Amino acid sequence: MHPVPRLSLVEQTALHLQQGIDSGRWKGAMPGVVRLAGDLGVSKDTAVAALALLEARGSIVSRGRGKRREVVGGTSRPIIRSLRVGLLLREELGKSVALTQEIFLRLMHDLEALGHKPVFAPKSQGDLGLDPARIGRMVRKCGADAWVISGAPVEVLDWFNQQGPPFIVLGGRHGGYPLAMASVSSLNAIRESVDRLIGLGHRRIVLVCLPDWVRPVPGRMMNWFFEHLRAAGLPASEYNAPYHETTPEGFERLLESLFQLTSPTALIVPNMHYAFATISFLAARGLSVPRDVSLVVRSSDPVFDWGRLRIAYFHCPADPLIRRVLRWVEACSKGAPDFEEMSVDAVLVPGDSIAPPPGAVG
Repeated sequence: MHPVPRLSLVEQTALHLQQGIDSGRWKGAMPGVVRLAGDLGVSKDTAVAALALLEARGSIVSRGRGKRREVVGGTSRPIIRSLRVGLLLREELGKSVALTQEIFLRLMHDLEALGHKPVFAPKSQGDLGLDPARIGRMVRKCGADAWVISGAPVEVLDWFNQQGPPFIVLGGRHGGYPLAMASVSSLNAIRESVDRLIGLGHRRIVLVCLPDWVRPVPGRMMNWFFEHLRAAGLPASEYNAPYHETTPEGFERLLESLFQLTSPTALIVPNMHYAFATISFLAARGLSVPRDVSLVVRSSDPVFDWGRLRIAYFHCPADPLIRRVLRWVEACSKGAPDFEEMSVDAVLVPGDSIAPPPGAVG
């Protein structure tokens, strides 16, 4: 016989709150966290986690920072059972972009607060060469009930879809089948970046992308980028979206090839690591941002606030992505299929790293 599962304090608090909602005790706006914690005799952290559980369940919704949550449903729902949730990163946490680090570290805390057991995979996908077979062996050995996967290539998603446990994807490309996903759409931010650059007179714009974007075939984002350049009367070829090996040496070789003959006047790069490598490469050749080359980074990083040059970057909030994962985990714990594909738009934060190209007439 299996032992009767015991509810954690967070689950007990959430159950008490759900029963109050069902009975009509709470309608409209919920009391604030401090008041609830005092009324229920629990800590503020417990109250916050219980409210997050009800929010993930759809009983209440957040109206934004500093505003009280609102009751939207009074139908009693079962408290979720505890799951072992695996966290599989594209690269190790220290090499991941700031948004990915924030999401996964907060997921560790939120999942634990909801009674689950989150565990990081022993190795990242990159450590295993993005090899589905090697990743699959590791996943089976970990024995997690469900997986949260960051930026996996289509081949890895195919393995999970055919042989693996339930999974949700954070970013990356679609596998062409029903897929639980929480992604960031950079389309509008790239559109604004390209329009700004073209408006300033740039004609040689290079979008440095990860290999998944262009191979085995260009994705939707890349197709749009090429079409947008052509619509502006500019040539569009592999020069504008070149393939490279995702290593420091591979990116160095790419920059050397780009600047050997017809140097780009604007670069849009994936993250802070690429931005640092680009600035270092230019400095070694007596070039600088934005005098000689404009620079846009497709992710944010706290390090950008420390430099005298304000780097233009893409910003995306973490909260909607985290809430999506928590909703999926709840559905997974009840055996309910959840294949919602949610996307959050990134926005361009202009900085000092965008300027007219050399020789442009103002």
